[in-house]
Amino acid sequence: MGFYRKEPKSKTKPCKKQIVTINVPNQYIDCLDEMIELGLINSRSEFVREALTDFFENEKNLRNDIEVNFTELITVVRKGMAIA
Repeated sequence: MGFYRKEPKSKTKPCKKQIVTINVPNQYIDCLDEMIELGLINSRSEFVREALTDFFENEKNLRNDIEVNFTELITVVRKGMAIA
């Protein structure tokens, strides 16, 4: 996962941001604050943005893998049907 880096990701173009309020357990906040103190992350917001970015990238990759596997399955089935 990419959130343990001190440098923010370089962006080709700035994106518009909105403030989002979330409720999380106090132990998560304590952990995030400790990570900030240790210099592992710059801010809570950065951590959440990185976590969301990683989540969406993983979802995209998973969907692409499923699509490729489905396409391969269809090809195998069609070949099998052509033989029969």
